[in-house]
Amino acid sequence: MPDPVMNMKALDWAILCTLIAFLVAMLAYSQRFVRNTSQFLAADRCAGRYLLAISNGIAALGAITVIAQFELNYQAGFSPVWWSFIMGFVSLALTASGWVSYRLRETRVLTIAQFFEERYSRKFRVFAGFMAWLAGVLNYGIFPAVSARFFIYFCGLPQQFGLFGFTVSTYVFLLLLFLSLGVIFAIFGGQVAIMVTDFCQGTFCNIAFLILLFYLLTVFDWRTIAATLTELSMKNPAGSLVDPFKTSSLRDFNLTYFLISVFFTIIYWQTWLGTQGFQVSAKSPHESKMAGMLGTWRGMTQSRLLLFIPICAIVVLQGNLPEFATVRQQTETALAAVGNSTLHEQLQVSVVLAKLLPAGLLGMFAAMMFAAMLSTDDSYLHSWGSILIQDVLLPMRRKQTALSPRQHINLLRLSILLVAVIAFFISWLFQQTQAIMLYFTISGALYAASAVVIGGLYWKKGTTTAAWISMISGAAFAIAGLLLCYYTPEWWQSHSGGAPQFYPDGRRIPLLDGQQAGFWAAVISIVSYIVISLCERRLRRMPDFNLERMLHRGPYARPGEAKPATGLKTFGFTADFTRSDKFIYLITIGWNLLWFVIGGALLLLEKAGLMTAARWTGFWIWFMIIGVVIGVGTTVWFLIGGVSDMRELFHTLKTARSNDNDDGRVIDGRNAGDR
Repeated sequence: MPDPVMNMKALDWAILCTLIAFLVAMLAYSQRFVRNTSQFLAADRCAGRYLLAISNGIAALGAITVIAQFELNYQAGFSPVWWSFIMGFVSLALTASGWVSYRLRETRVLTIAQFFEERYSRKFRVFAGFMAWLAGVLNYGIFPAVSARFFIYFCGLPQQFGLFGFTVSTYVFLLLLFLSLGVIFAIFGGQVAIMVTDFCQGTFCNIAFLILLFYLLTVFDWRTIAATLTELSMKNPAGSLVDPFKTSSLRDFNLTYFLISVFFTIIYWQTWLGTQGFQVSAKSPHESKMAGMLGTWRGMTQSRLLLFIPICAIVVLQGNLPEFATVRQQTETALAAVGNSTLHEQLQVSVVLAKLLPAGLLGMFAAMMFAAMLSTDDSYLHSWGSILIQDVLLPMRRKQTALSPRQHINLLRLSILLVAVIAFFISWLFQQTQAIMLYFTISGALYAASAVVIGGLYWKKGTTTAAWISMISGAAFAIAGLLLCYYTPEWWQSHSGGAPQFYPDGRRIPLLDGQQAGFWAAVISIVSYIVISLCERRLRRMPDFNLERMLHRGPYARPGEAKPATGLKTFGFTADFTRSDKFIYLITIGWNLLWFVIGGALLLLEKAGLMTAARWTGFWIWFMIIGVVIGVGTTVWFLIGGVSDMRELFHTLKTARSNDNDDGRVIDGRNAGDR
């Protein structure tokens, strides 16, 4: 095997190292503000909307999500974008109504499983906390692996190197390095440092997104892109890269995948706990709601870049254009040693980009990926480590006496370290057999909590027995699906009598796909919760649960808090809205509604036979241009707002008196911090 060619130059390494040094400095400054459990877990609930929007956005991105988007968009081209018009409208409706997030913030819990104890029982909290932790650790377990492989192939690092006379695997070394950095950022500053450093990383990424987009739009002529995509779509009419309504032959990302994704968007809204620290850090429920509204604008350039880079890779690798022959050959050489087809698909877009970018921009993209990786690593390590202590181990104690803040935080730190150790071994030993997005779905489905979260917050008839059966049944089906999805081809052939894994058109047999297995797990969980709750209430004549007390409403409301809107009024203005809030709210609704209408118009034109491949490609270039132009303004806007929020956060943490009893315990059905 030939030695790899190092892609990174001195300038590129300097950019990456400068970013790391700045983040370490921000960590050192932030950690002084962490004195008790509430500050470690939720930044004492002092975060403003811009700080939340940027930091939560980059924490949810992650290097692995970038690679996952590369996989999706390389296989499907522009086709998934039409579904984003639908998803955007659905997400807007959920955000505008404060779906789940508003009521969860009203409970004033530190973790979702703490809400489970208040709503159901302590034993259920422990069980649900363990299932959340198990699903989260399995889900997070491949994150370091994907990040390490990316940096090896993007930077052109050798597979191994010598150290003190020993031969060291670069892959294993990077796993240890990346996990160590994530642990350091998570344990020393808690949620305060995570939010602050993630904000800095998110701001850097927003600027990098714009610069990289401008560069790629100058390198690739749109007429060349349109001609290449049109030609490829004509060769495979049922797998079009420009027409979202002609994708039936796509193996993974077809109509079924996106319909299920819309369903998941609704039922899993705010229930996944990988970034739960951000869900409980807002200074008010309204601020949390506005942060969600702002997320529409924050992610605009991000989504365009993660779409356009795979499109460029398609042109390079499948277009057979002479001007890209050298890049194509270099990419094939770099990936020649990757035997696993799943990993080959995972890495190819990144390697193409490494061969396209000049010095400086190469380092900027590497730094951007490092920022995305670290922001997700520290957030996920913090979340899953916190859940093990807060929702599994501490509630199991017979006496619910408070630990000292130092004891409590040290326990949380040890748990974070444990999660990192487990993730190291999963990344080292586990071999992927499906696309990242499909693995996300099935591993996340182990935590079958959508019904118990939504039902617990919105339905006074939900019972504890129903919660148990709902989660157990959903998790059991998800485990079966996980095993079924990750068979090896040899195992499947030997245990299925030679039955095929795929239909002739390339689609997987039903239930051998992580997306479909996750869908059925969710359906079983929801139906179980509803049926068991209604039957138990009727047969045992149980009184309804007191939602008002749990949500601090009515006679249980805190002094000075605005009365929350209910019903359809949740979509309109409440007493919390300022004039600027109303403006942001209206333009966000208008923007998403516009694209929803455009999506509907495109569907009608398609059905009328008026949308040719040329018209689709013409539409997509305008879609790209509009996003880039607006992205320039939103980047400046969010930078100003985020810096202001960060200064206010530090001031509040410095001057406010924090409640040491606000540590996640529930006593007699109420949070200890409320007593």
